[in-house]
Amino acid sequence: MVKDLGKVAAGRKLSPVLVVRGCAATGRPLTVADGYHRICASYHIDEDADIPCRLVDLPASGQSV
Repeated sequence: MVKDLGKVAAGRKLSPVLVVRGCAATGRPLTVADGYHRICASYHIDEDADIPCRLVDLPASGQSV
């Protein structure tokens, strides 16, 4: 998180957070796959800040990744 705070202080943008889409029908929650510390750094600076993210779906059952 400290490294991310340093980037923000230097005026550089943080990379988007990678999240995996959840499913309410099956009870699978949205999952942060990469970027938890970037979320923490953003919240530390401004708890109302928009956080850029990339949303991906899990492959259908039986498909290889």
